[in-house]
Amino acid sequence: GASVELVNSRRLPGRLDERVPEDRQRYAASLRLAHRFSSSTLVLWDRAYVDSWGLRASTTDVRWIVDLSRRWSFWPLARFHDQSGVDFWRRAYVGQIGDGRVVVPDYRTGDRELGPLWSASLGAGVAWNFGGDDPRAFSVSLEARGIYTDFLDALYVDNRWAGFGVASFTARFP
Repeated sequence: GASVELVNSRRLPGRLDERVPEDRQRYAASLRLAHRFSSSTLVLWDRAYVDSWGLRASTTDVRWIVDLSRRWSFWPLARFHDQSGVDFWRRAYVGQIGDGRVVVPDYRTGDRELGPLWSASLGAGVAWNFGGDDPRAFSVSLEARGIYTDFLDALYVDNRWAGFGVASFTARFP
């Protein structure tokens, strides 16, 4: 990213609000494949996304669930996400001063999440099944992951590290 000083030295006077289209049509398709081995399951999931703003994205998730016993399971996981920016994305919007006013693009955003980026995460989870006759009738699970995101065309913040955790309870009914 560029320094604050560099950006401010090239700025027009005043600040403009973000302006994005009012309507957005979103389309997604996903595919999930799972294969059961004798004591583990490999799950592959992929999602393709496009919208009317021109954003195109793909997310791929892989996890290998290993049965430690009838009541315990563990899984490592990996996820990769890649996206283009929206059609009107610019690192910096260029305006012109003319006829006593500033002329700028109709649509503009400072939201780096609407720009091109990729993200990768690694993590693990564990589940405890505690149902009576069928141990899987009730379960609790914990999952944690670390995530790295690279913003490919953004000012100031060009990457981010994050952590994510989930605790869940599942009940299955016949």
